[in-house]
Amino acid sequence: MEEADPHVWGHATDANKVSQRPEAHSARKRKKKLFLPYRSLPLSNWQLHATWYEQEQPLIYFRNISLSFLDKQLFDQINWTIHPKSRIGLVGDNGTGKTTLFRAILDQVHPDSGFIDIPDRKQKKIGYLPQDLVELEATGLIEYLRRKSGIARLEGDIRSLEEQISKTKPNTHAYSELTRRYADATAEFSARDGYAFEARAKQILKGFGFRENDFIKTCAAG
Repeated sequence: MEEADPHVWGHATDANKVSQRPEAHSARKRKKKLFLPYRSLPLSNWQLHATWYEQEQPLIYFRNISLSFLDKQLFDQINWTIHPKSRIGLVGDNGTGKTTLFRAILDQVHPDSGFIDIPDRKQKKIGYLPQDLVELEATGLIEYLRRKSGIARLEGDIRSLEEQISKTKPNTHAYSELTRRYADATAEFSARDGYAFEARAKQILKGFGFRENDFIKTCAAG
């Protein structure tokens, strides 16, 4: 018996001849892979004990996840696979573990048993909007985002430095120090994509269902 190769090409009962078949070479050209349902599945020399199928690599695996909070069991031996392009809605009462599940995906909490696997995690980005209540200032939505992101502060620093530079005599130590700070501030502003911040913020907010006239409405939360 030998360990199954999860990237073996082709479809055959003779495992020794799998990689020699013409369709295997054609599959290589198309750069598509056939996966075994389970990596640890053994195969003999003459019989492949599995159904070969073509599929995309899943985004997230949940394997035998159990997790308790205080004396309440939230998850009990959960097995779940999320595939690419899936759109999934989690529906449940407060305290049933919806937020905890997201935090487990983000590695902010750890299950009591089982594991969560995200293949090629370093090459993926996970967006998460926490539901924690925050105190919003009485200001417009875009302006609020500018302040929270630090863009508004940088803009204020740049304007202040420009004014100070205009009033400082050139070729002095004070002038050199101001221009250095100005260069640092503008570099940080550019690195944060400050010039395109408002356009990007509007695009993201529209993706969440906000309309153009919502951007100037006053934010308030209590």
